[in-house]
Amino acid sequence: MHRKSRNRLYTVILLIALIILLGVSLLLKTYKSYTDSIITSLDKKQSNLSVAVDRNIELLISHARNNLAYLAETADAVSAEDAWLMGDSSRLKALLHENLNEHDSFICDLAVIKDDIFIVSTFENKILTFIDIPGGESRICLDLDGKPFLAVIHRSHSGTEYAAIMDLELIYSTVSHAELAESDLMLLLDRSRKIMLHFCTHSRTIKSTLLSECPKREDFNLLYTADEQGQRGIEAFMYQTKQMDEGYNARIMMIPAGQSHNGSFSIGLISNTDKALAPLRAASFKWLASGAIIFIGLLMLIILVLRFARREARIERELDLLRQKNLSMEELHRKTREMAHHQRLEMIGTLASGIAHEFNNLITPIMGYSMLTLEQLPPDLEDIYDNVLEIYNSSQKARKITAQLSQYSRKNSSESREPLDPVNLIEKVLHVGRPACPETAETNFEHSEINAYVMGDETQLSQLFLNLIINAFHALPEEGGRLEISVKLEYGQVAFTFSDNGCGIPPNVLEHIFEPFYTTKEGGRGTGLGLAIAQQIAEEHHGSISVHSKEGEGSTFTVRLPAHYK
Repeated sequence: MHRKSRNRLYTVILLIALIILLGVSLLLKTYKSYTDSIITSLDKKQSNLSVAVDRNIELLISHARNNLAYLAETADAVSAEDAWLMGDSSRLKALLHENLNEHDSFICDLAVIKDDIFIVSTFENKILTFIDIPGGESRICLDLDGKPFLAVIHRSHSGTEYAAIMDLELIYSTVSHAELAESDLMLLLDRSRKIMLHFCTHSRTIKSTLLSECPKREDFNLLYTADEQGQRGIEAFMYQTKQMDEGYNARIMMIPAGQSHNGSFSIGLISNTDKALAPLRAASFKWLASGAIIFIGLLMLIILVLRFARREARIERELDLLRQKNLSMEELHRKTREMAHHQRLEMIGTLASGIAHEFNNLITPIMGYSMLTLEQLPPDLEDIYDNVLEIYNSSQKARKITAQLSQYSRKNSSESREPLDPVNLIEKVLHVGRPACPETAETNFEHSEINAYVMGDETQLSQLFLNLIINAFHALPEEGGRLEISVKLEYGQVAFTFSDNGCGIPPNVLEHIFEPFYTTKEGGRGTGLGLAIAQQIAEEHHGSISVHSKEGEGSTFTVRLPAHYK
């Protein structure tokens, strides 16, 4: 009995040890996961910051270059250049002084360069010397005190080189304060790898260091190597300077000058990894202290979760069964609504056919007697003649409406088919519909040589395309309207595309546009049958019609008909 108790105790101890080991292992894995997550987040942040720094430097350089380009192409500059070439540099110097913007603190001087020498400039008691290789649109120069400047160079049409002298330390300070956190550091290495701009943490100042004169630092070497190899990336290293007693773990994000947007500097952003991980390391000690309790609680929680999961699975199965029944009921309701809709359409077609027939019977004598009356009226009864003519014209409009009703109800439609040239067909329709085109609108018909034809009724297809063109004209804006029409072969079909930049079709209207008698036009301007008949004609010709529209941006209708090859 005692042996059994001892064995049971050993078993309990072993289980506790396993739980503790499992807890420690889980804590270590969690710690590593959080560390990796923080490092990944830090790298992503540094990557975004480096791009932002790159863009800001690019904007400053581009602004200076644009100002130079504007200055160099002015008539005053051309005249001053001519005078300078004749030996008079006063006008060119005055021009540079006039265009030196006092409000642009980044551009401290303007100059004209020849053979790497500042021939004419706005600075008086300053001597600048280039330290990088000739060529390029921006170069590094130093004054006698070793202060660095960036010369942004623009060559005019006459070959004169203008330079905007920018204060590099001011650029560094502005960009770093705008984008970087207090613990972040930035390195700028010029594209010739001669000078490095950096922030001295000891003196809290911005320094420019000639690489040929400075002691080797790991961060300098990493950025130098990255620029030399043209490789963009992130490296971990120990950051330490000779003024620091202890260094710290850091990561540097590097963008070589050749891959940067500014094109003049390689960029290195240094982040303090130890500072970023300090909160996690402090919290990890608390996690270890309460680890045993947490794991025991987790075991109990797992038991509860398993029970809850089994119950949830049972509930989920019941819910799936209810969803399936609900979907079946919805499908049944949908088919019932579709059947009722088709029945309504059939009734509308039958009604339209009857109305068209009765209207034709009534309109025919009205038109006939109106014509007889017009022929018999004496010439001096102009008022009566105009009234009877109005009756005749209105009867013609009524006959057109009955013809549309007949067309929709599939009555009186011709079944004749003949080979039709797609391009010729569109050109004829455009000729007929051109009078309806607004004066400020532009119509463009693009097509390539199509070695195919369509079989169809020319009258019906002309009606289909004319309806789409007229609708597009009505949708165009008062100014800048444009209708693009194209015809091309696509997968054995001839595709007719009509694209406008009009008002577009709202989504709640788009799903109803092919329904008969549905219209959004004002009373008297539409019957709501045009697109319904267009769809019917396309389907009778074994084709299709589709529409893509976005409100405020325009609509595109595409008609596809079977292609028959010559």
